Amino acid sequence: MAKTEFNHGAVHEFLVTFAAEGGTETDLTKLTKSKKKCGQVLQFLHGSCEIRPKRLLINLSADPFCPKDLTVEEHIKAKPWKFDAKQVELYLDPAQSGGSILGHDLCKALKGEPVLNANVLDWLLLEENQHLIPEEWKGKGIFFWGTIYCVRDGSLVVRCLRWYGDRWQSGWRWLGDRWCVSDPAASLASPFAP
Repeated sequence: MAKTEFNHGAVHEFLVTFAAEGGTETDLTKLTKSKKKCGQVLQFLHGSCEIRPKRLLINLSADPFCPKDLTVEEHIKAKPWKFDAKQVELYLDPAQSGGSILGHDLCKALKGEPVLNANVLDWLLLEENQHLIPEEWKGKGIFFWGTIYCVRDGSLVVRCLRWYGDRWQSGWRWLGDRWCVSDPAASLASPFAP
């Protein structure tokens, strides 16, 4: 493959425009380290594809994903919701702020609250959506109380989103355990808005 020579003025102009449009060094690194992404940009520039905004709508009324060895015990359905991290509140029960609360008691306290279900968790875990997860969620287990699961022995669990070393992953905790200040519930700051 022949090496392409670039005019330094054109490269500089590209970088100035890229930065002016909000592009960061991290964005540029992602672009240059991915042949697929570079190819997609070139296809767009050559007119063989188009760019459309991503759909941020999450179907909260769909049946949730069910990990192996779990069954769905309860799933609070809601209308489709357009993801906006600013609308998500990391809710803590007063008992969590000063210590801890038993999961069964927290489950009762959250009844009727606009907690998000596991469909949001699984949507956020998609590789193309992980950049939307707020940085301040790291160091916490974000629990999605809108879906309660059951393990084979009949114990109830709630799934969570957690940063493990270098990536976001899903985990879960028994309702028989205690929830503390680092275990907030993902809830809407106000009832579901379109």
